[in-house]
Amino acid sequence: MKDKMERAKLESELHDIQRLVDRIPPEVLAELKRQQRHTKER
Repeated sequence: MKDKMERAKLESELHDIQRLVDRIPPEVLAELKRQQRHTKER
């Protein structure tokens, strides 16, 4: 029973995070990816 509740809680959190990420405009994601590549090159 405890495992089912834990899994349901994690799935709910994952769903909330996915909704948050889906609301980020594509150009913002593209800029973040560009900056991430830039910092890796240093």
